[in-house]
Amino acid sequence: YKTPLSIVLKYGYLDPNTQLAGDEIKDKTDLINKNYGLGMLWRVSSNVRVQAFYEIVRNEYTTNITVNGNADYSKDVADNIFTLRLQYKF
Repeated sequence: YKTPLSIVLKYGYLDPNTQLAGDEIKDKTDLINKNYGLGMLWRVSSNVRVQAFYEIVRNEYTTNITVNGNADYSKDVADNIFTLRLQYKF
């Protein structure tokens, strides 16, 4: 039995600078990022597929970084992502 639905789970971890941590960090590109994702694929037909995916992004905390006065990295930044994708093969 084949089902047209698939569940997708994702985990990602990136530490671009292992020499620094916490308040030693001065640049946002050095922050640790952890990503957790959950999604579903639906094969509507042999030519059409729909994907819904939600990604939760967590960042390392530091009090030394603000970007344009907006991003406060002393707590988790609200940067989660929802993607809805329609794919058509012809």
